[in-house]
Amino acid sequence: MALYGLKQASRAWYGKIAEFLTYSGYSVTFIDCNVFAKSVNTKLAFVLVYVDDVIITGDCEEEILLTKENLSVRFQMKELGQLKHFLGLEIDNTNEGIVLHQKSYSRDLWKRFRMVNCKPISISMEANAKIYALEGKDLEDATMYRQLVGSLIYLTLSRLDISHTVGIMSRYM
Repeated sequence: MALYGLKQASRAWYGKIAEFLTYSGYSVTFIDCNVFAKSVNTKLAFVLVYVDDVIITGDCEEEILLTKENLSVRFQMKELGQLKHFLGLEIDNTNEGIVLHQKSYSRDLWKRFRMVNCKPISISMEANAKIYALEGKDLEDATMYRQLVGSLIYLTLSRLDISHTVGIMSRYM
């Protein structure tokens, strides 16, 4: 399918795959239009479409295999195997279930913002800390602060313990 180079390529790709998945019995979820779900008896299959990446998962092994087979007939696909990384998230399969984390993303942030040698602390902010917008001095270039806060907002996907602190930091962008 030659969609590369078109101004509407991503929209055209999404339209084609959404049409195909709908025809195959999947429904767009109300939570996210990029997630398609299909129920087979008491089992579920899900397809997540993100640009040109597709994740197929669920507890209905037969439907997953059938979906992969049908998609590969209609679209040029490459099987990448067990999911390990996706959009900065790392996925570990354990006996207890699936664990999502962002350890590599965190390490990359430490390097990017030159914080590799900083000392870790057990809490990210005092519970009743008072911060005032008019105290302190303005940064000469606030770009780095904005980049750091934006990166930390993304990190809160797997680190809920820093959400409160990052939310307060984002007020001062």
